[in-house]
Amino acid sequence: MIAAGVLAAVAAPATAASYVAYDQFQLVDGAVQTGNFAVGYFTGAFAGTATAYPTTQAQCGGAAGVFCVRNGEASVAKAVDGTYDPPGSSFFQAGFLNLHADTGVDTVVQFVAPTAGLYSFAGSYQAHDISPTGVDIAGYVGTTQQFADTFIGGSRSFGFDADLAAGQRVSFTLGAAGNYTYDSTGFALTVIGADVGGVPEPATWAMMILGFFGMGAALRQRRGLVA
Repeated sequence: MIAAGVLAAVAAPATAASYVAYDQFQLVDGAVQTGNFAVGYFTGAFAGTATAYPTTQAQCGGAAGVFCVRNGEASVAKAVDGTYDPPGSSFFQAGFLNLHADTGVDTVVQFVAPTAGLYSFAGSYQAHDISPTGVDIAGYVGTTQQFADTFIGGSRSFGFDADLAAGQRVSFTLGAAGNYTYDSTGFALTVIGADVGGVPEPATWAMMILGFFGMGAALRQRRGLVA
């Protein structure tokens, strides 16, 4: 039994864990929950940190079917029922958070690594307003920039891998390239990382070592009885 337990621990395969920003942004009892993600804003050049948005539900342009967090015009929003399309626009689409910046205030969405390991990031920014005036986007691991772009209309995709420590943050920013009006931008992000189940933790290693000692002791005792 000891041998079987040790072999099972050694042979346990790594399983992929998936984290989706859209799915984890939820309204629970009047407060916004973000799971493995954090949302906030910053002014000036991004320095790896952001001021957290308050998590209490805020009004989002008077749209009853939408909840958001915001600071002035800078905000992160989602439709309660998955989609909510005011006439002439496609602000809120299923699978996309709605990001908006303010003059001199950028919005940031951050993934917070739950455990140390290699993570893969894939996603996109899409212009979801009727008359976009241009946005600046960028991605950072800590303060190291992974990509940056400016676009008016259309969409931009991104993808990269990062080896992260537990609690380390990867940030995705949105700023106004010109006038901040008409710049509602859809943001989709999926993160794939190895689950800790595939790599034995220190406690598991300790149990394995004790198991080996136990196996050795049992064998020695059996040899003594045979003799």
